[in-house]
Amino acid sequence: MKDIQLVANDLKLYFRGFEVALERNNIEDAIRYLKDMRRELNDNLDYLESKKEQIENREMLKKNLHESLEDYKSRVKKLEEELKKL
Repeated sequence: MKDIQLVANDLKLYFRGFEVALERNNIEDAIRYLKDMRRELNDNLDYLESKKEQIENREMLKKNLHESLEDYKSRVKKLEEELKKL
């Protein structure tokens, strides 16, 4: 979450610079700020998408481990019942 906040703060700064440039009719600076925003977005989209994949993979692993644990508990319970019969 901290990563996203940093990106958002950077974009806010670039956008504010863009607004100021427009207020002053400084087209060159406005273009520069827009390019900076585009660069920031492109750089961070790849990074954030990889983070999202890591989180999804971690969640899938947790789900698989939970299912395996439940299966293990079920088998242990069946074996205990069989032992009681003996």
